[in-house]
Amino acid sequence: MKIINQDNWKRKEYFDFFKGTTNPRIGVTVEMDITNGYQFCKDHKKSLHHFYHYNAHKAMHSVEELTYRIKGEDVVVYDELDIVTVLLHENKTFKLARCEFSEEFETFSNNANKQFDKALKQKTMGMEVLTPNHDYVLYSTVPKLKFIGLRFSLFDPQVTFPKVAFGKFYKDGNKVLMPFHIEVHHGLADGYHVGVYLENYQKMLDQTTF
Repeated sequence: MKIINQDNWKRKEYFDFFKGTTNPRIGVTVEMDITNGYQFCKDHKKSLHHFYHYNAHKAMHSVEELTYRIKGEDVVVYDELDIVTVLLHENKTFKLARCEFSEEFETFSNNANKQFDKALKQKTMGMEVLTPNHDYVLYSTVPKLKFIGLRFSLFDPQVTFPKVAFGKFYKDGNKVLMPFHIEVHHGLADGYHVGVYLENYQKMLDQTTF
């Protein structure tokens, strides 16, 4: 983690403006093509749930602005971010799980299995994983909805970590598509940065070698 020198930071003016707004979050909903990943996971018996989380998070690290967080009066940059994800419980409520990210897919997948299983066995919803330093990204899967728009609960308008939602897969001709929603803090990133992220994420979804 490092602290940004705001005296010569190119986003200083934008940061000061948006951090004082009632809702500084911006979001976009798109369709991601997961055809290659869907077939790869099916052929090699890999978890598709892990696959799209892994690539979404790897792409998150590829755009520096999406690793910015507000810490008191400072803006910090994290080199490494954890994954926090919402898991559907058998009783149709949800649990929050947190796991470290690894560039090596098998390592990530094995760790995710352990942490996700642990979270599903806990008695509480797991809100304690949302630590105040915000060194993570929040993910949620909505497997029953082919959504065309989505809005996260605004439990704190000053939340600075990105929020991501994955929707119900569906086929369009020979393609397998997935609704995808991302929200970011506008004081830290703009639509341009979200666009770069989505381009990188799509490239990673298309690439099925690790």
